[in-house]
Amino acid sequence: MNIGAEQMPFEPNALYRVLHFRIDTADKAAERAKWAGGRMFNLLTGQSAHFVPLYGTHVRQVLSWAGQKVPGGIAPAERYELRLDFAKLAYKALRAKLEQPK
Repeated sequence: MNIGAEQMPFEPNALYRVLHFRIDTADKAAERAKWAGGRMFNLLTGQSAHFVPLYGTHVRQVLSWAGQKVPGGIAPAERYELRLDFAKLAYKALRAKLEQPK
């Protein structure tokens, strides 16, 4: 059985790094969204100030780390847009567990 990388769960340290990158990208998109040219850039690049793109497997992991109930029906290989606040909650929990600096 060949399982794609998008279906493999991340180790906590790897999930922390992925969330760090995704949250940083969303925060930069929020800064750009303050002016018309930045909003156009966000539109053209598909970056969102309010959501982070993740595969279903990783959405489940993030929701678990964020202390949320994981809904059924999340397909592992599908792409989802997860709310930024949930990503930040999971990031904070992972940072505390891994004892990472801010």
